Amino acid sequence: TMKTGASKSSSRPTHTIEKETTTVRTTRVVTTERRAKTASAGVASKPKKTRCSSPIAFVIHFCVSLTLCCSAVSALTNQQKMTTKSPYHGVSSDQSKYAELAFANVPGFTRSKLKPDYAMIAHESRVYGGLFGWENTNGAYVVSPGMNKATILMTMVSMNTKAKSHAPSPGAWRFAFVLDGKCSIRYKDEDAEAEATKEGLTAGEYFYFPMNTEHEIYTDSDNQCELVMYEAFTKPKLNGKPDEFPTGQKVIVGETDSLPNIETPGEIFRLKKLLPQTLEYDVNFHVMDFAPGETLNVKELHHPQHGLVILEGQGIYRLNDDFMPVQQGDVIYMSPWVTQWYGALGKNRTRYLISKDTYRDPLRDSNP
Repeated sequence: TMKTGASKSSSRPTHTIEKETTTVRTTRVVTTERRAKTASAGVASKPKKTRCSSPIAFVIHFCVSLTLCCSAVSALTNQQKMTTKSPYHGVSSDQSKYAELAFANVPGFTRSKLKPDYAMIAHESRVYGGLFGWENTNGAYVVSPGMNKATILMTMVSMNTKAKSHAPSPGAWRFAFVLDGKCSIRYKDEDAEAEATKEGLTAGEYFYFPMNTEHEIYTDSDNQCELVMYEAFTKPKLNGKPDEFPTGQKVIVGETDSLPNIETPGEIFRLKKLLPQTLEYDVNFHVMDFAPGETLNVKELHHPQHGLVILEGQGIYRLNDDFMPVQQGDVIYMSPWVTQWYGALGKNRTRYLISKDTYRDPLRDSNP
């Protein structure tokens, strides 16, 4: 009796399973038919919810979501820091533009290069840190006398709100060009024998302080500012004694686009000179504009050194035997007697700012 009962007991579950299997198959067929009718009626079915199939998948999904969220918050925060977005914004300390470039993710790759006679410092190679004596300010030295043959100091300056500058080394002049944001200056006006103030300087405006001029660059509580700044020791007076320095230099404050273009016979680029072309000044700063496809006609080779920053555009810069692809934000230093040439490429104009030594004795430059 027990054997027969066991046999009946084991046969019932088998029959039940087969029946349930048939029911499931029937349900699937009906469900498929309903979906087909819904699709033919043009009614979109609700997407299925995806679930993580394992704890590891859940952790990966969570980490990726958290990373994307943090990146979005960080990008929003950086965007809020500087809202003016001048044409020169890409030259500033904002790295967001360059984070999208493919080469930025290649380990160890950079276009930056230091050669005996020149250097090319790409945007991604800048290293920012505090500037000596400055308040609420970071800077990246891109050209310095620690570089081969350079006698200028060139700094990318990033001023936060309520920032304040520090005086340059005694005997040095200072020139700064506003890239983005807004800053103000105050200085001692020798002619008026009083303090002068220029407030709200914006992109394209610039200022020059002769050696030993008391001055201050600052921002208020609502504005930040990005500058490219040049400094160098003033050179002795032309045809003067080694310790005789020029007199008559003035504080200069100007705006680039308000200046007229200067004729450049044999060339097709547009040129503006930001400082007076007189014997008192041992340096000048040129803003040069090239339409796409325009080039330098002269393949230059000369004594004056250059410190250059690409403000807009892109192209090819020849430096001795190297043809370097360059773009907005790149900095180039050229020592005396470097073969140099530029060709503008792309869809937009190239504009760059370049320093040039003027009205000084090359013998003293070479034998300080």
